[in-house]
Amino acid sequence: MLALLPQDLTLAQPAPADIFDDRVYKRGALTVHALRRTLGDTEFRDLVRAWTHRHRGGTVTTADFLDLAAEHATATGGDELAEAVRTVLTEWLDLPALPELPRRPRSGPARLLDHLRHPVSSRTPS
Repeated sequence: MLALLPQDLTLAQPAPADIFDDRVYKRGALTVHALRRTLGDTEFRDLVRAWTHRHRGGTVTTADFLDLAAEHATATGGDELAEAVRTVLTEWLDLPALPELPRRPRSGPARLLDHLRHPVSSRTPS
């Protein structure tokens, strides 16, 4: 379990000796999951599509992804969602302590539409 392992690295800047550490890969996957739970399924899928469309065949950085995530969150959910995305990504990428996953996926009309469009894939445990 990741939470039981030492909390001494940051995902955005792992030390050279830690770059292939299993914690980096597990935490990376959990970071993406936390972002999906913060944005909501539909908005997350749209972000991934925009990312792959915009950067197909190119070279990118973490900063490029953070910029697009903030831009996408602002466009789809306003400043409040953009701030939530910034907070989640900062906690998961830049701080050594393992944060908790967001407790609930986004709620409201966007969440209901996710459920109606994708009844199985949009169900996530709370």
